[in-house]
Amino acid sequence: MQKIIAIIPARGGSKRLPNKNLLPLNGIPLLVHSINYAKNKGIAKIVVTTNDAKIKEIALKFGAEVLDRPYHLATDEATTVSALKHVLESINEDFETVVLLQPTNPLRPENLLKEAFKKFEEGNYDSLMTVTRNYQKFGKIVNERFVPYNYKIGQRSQDLEPLYFENGLLYITKASLIFEDKILGKNNFSFIVEHPFASIDIDTQEDFDYAEYLFNKLTNNCHTEPACPELWRREVQSPSLRAQSRSENPYIEIAGRKIGPDYPPLVIAEIGINHAGSLQVAKEMVDAAHRAGVEVVKHQTHIVEDEMSAAAKKVIPGNATVSIYEIMERCSLNEADELELKNYVESKGLIFISTPFSRAAADRLKKFDIPAYKIGSGECNNYPLLEHIATFGKPVILSTGMNTIDSIAKAVAIFDKHNIPVALLHTTNLYPTPTHLVRLGAMAEMHNAFPDNVFGLSDHTINNNACLGAVALGARILERHFTDHMNRTGPDIVCSMDEQATKELIIGSKEIWVMRGGTKAPAKEEQVTIDFAFATVCAIAPIKKGDTLTKENIWVKRPGTGEILAEHFNDLLGKVTLRDIENDEQLRWGDVS
Repeated sequence: MQKIIAIIPARGGSKRLPNKNLLPLNGIPLLVHSINYAKNKGIAKIVVTTNDAKIKEIALKFGAEVLDRPYHLATDEATTVSALKHVLESINEDFETVVLLQPTNPLRPENLLKEAFKKFEEGNYDSLMTVTRNYQKFGKIVNERFVPYNYKIGQRSQDLEPLYFENGLLYITKASLIFEDKILGKNNFSFIVEHPFASIDIDTQEDFDYAEYLFNKLTNNCHTEPACPELWRREVQSPSLRAQSRSENPYIEIAGRKIGPDYPPLVIAEIGINHAGSLQVAKEMVDAAHRAGVEVVKHQTHIVEDEMSAAAKKVIPGNATVSIYEIMERCSLNEADELELKNYVESKGLIFISTPFSRAAADRLKKFDIPAYKIGSGECNNYPLLEHIATFGKPVILSTGMNTIDSIAKAVAIFDKHNIPVALLHTTNLYPTPTHLVRLGAMAEMHNAFPDNVFGLSDHTINNNACLGAVALGARILERHFTDHMNRTGPDIVCSMDEQATKELIIGSKEIWVMRGGTKAPAKEEQVTIDFAFATVCAIAPIKKGDTLTKENIWVKRPGTGEILAEHFNDLLGKVTLRDIENDEQLRWGDVS
């Protein structure tokens, strides 16, 4: 018999539904439903991991052990896997298998765990999860219009391929994978398809109300009726069929700013090293970026002795006349100045992020507690540095210039392993970049290769055209070097945008974002134009009852307010009229046999 531990993660607080883990469902706190489920299934070790004193009190009262969760594992950025790992590292016992039970999924079928373990053991899987099948037609609202994405207008529901979603009811995984920082579902894993009644995940008041209705219906009626098991009927799919997790609308979130197809493009102003090592100049650039309407200011963090060896003193970049070592030594800010710059950016209500070019630089930014890391193209294949940054648990924006799909995939795999959201920026690392080398097709190729990742463009041309074109192709993030005025000197000034260009980029990118999407059908707002622009069938001569319609007595004329549109003209030829029709009168279908 495997040695099994059930872990119930239950943070305190909730933005959308306060204290949701303690809300009474049928008089019992949500948390307790999961504790009782594990106890009733014979799991001897049940641990609740929480940062909340009241949750701790309730969990202990109902027979679970409790592990206090550290602050860094109780933030919105903390992952469930990191909480599981903390539990396993903190207890003095070895377990082969972990069962994860979310308190917000209280409607688990009685036989689910038994069936799940049977499939898990017989298939020798690493992990198993529950999913729910849905045959519904899905779409999104764009500019007050409904846009379908998993079907075509007119397609029958019964002809649709089913969609599956991860319902959170139950996860089973080998404990060893958690110690290896393996994410559930990234290994040899299978799943059980569960009935929608069981798949309610409580995150809002509406969810709770629906769960309460279902709970009362199922517990009060179904347990005594022979037909009730039909409500819990499930299909176990072939082990070779893997659950799909692709998101149609992927997004990442940085300091509360959501970035993805449903949100305006994010324009990042990269001050970089344009300040030439002057904190005062850097602040003046921040002021200009703020006036331009920028949301995010990006810096570059250079600790030269940790970043480069002495050999760099002999390497001269293509856009400079002195060595890269000398440039960075002259243009870098020390820790105190960079912290002051960060605080200044945030005092303006802007988001500060930076690119670390070394392990020491990354550690400095970790100390600053920045909300996200930007990684430059040169570090895209610096996998040791990426592994180090991934352990910080913060979102990442990764530039991919000079890299291939294969090398990008290795970088993405590192962040996936640590459950880190990562956005990918196409880049050409020439300063400035000639027009013919922008290669927006490469950006599209990258997006096709990594459809689950937000994507965008880090641009080094001398105007906004590349960025605006990228938005038309779906880019969600636009990054350009920034300066307060073009009279500054420095290797990146030539490919920088000033305050006015930045304003134009923000406005233009939002406009193009709004223009994207839609379906090829008349907009409802076009009806006023349809009324005068379309043609309908009219008499061009007096027509008597019983006459045959020909091109000599009918034709098509504006406006489009008649009953028979021009596209049906040929359908009328040869028809016999049922009444007298005056010259220039619009015809109706009731006028002909």
